[in-house]
Amino acid sequence: MRSVITKQLTKNLFLTFLISSVLTFLGVNTFYADIRGSLEGNQAVFIMAIMGICWTFILTLCSLTVYLNLYANIRSSRVYRMLTFFLLPVLSMLVMFILGGFDDIWQLFAIASGTFVITHLFFYIRFLKGSYTIQQQIESKV
Repeated sequence: MRSVITKQLTKNLFLTFLISSVLTFLGVNTFYADIRGSLEGNQAVFIMAIMGICWTFILTLCSLTVYLNLYANIRSSRVYRMLTFFLLPVLSMLVMFILGGFDDIWQLFAIASGTFVITHLFFYIRFLKGSYTIQQQIESKV
């Protein structure tokens, strides 16, 4: 059972990073479309997109606590299960927002963080459904 959960969590984290990165790249290019057109504007938008993807990667690394769900007592508690998914990423976002001094690029921070949270929430719900199905299969075998 641990290997099934490990594979699911690894796949979810990888897809969270991949989908969030694509959505961040598209969101930044859409939001900053008005400054594109010149060489400097294109470079600025590309650099901001790369910064957003790097921030998504940092949030994904903060989400490695999802592997605590391998322990049955954590996986069985709703609060602990949710905290393993969201505590460190949300704390990281709050710390960066409060201490970051993003006067000029707070929109980039909001786009990258928002796409990560939405994607991560989707995979959290998917994990809940999958763990419920696995639990049902285990109970039926016993």
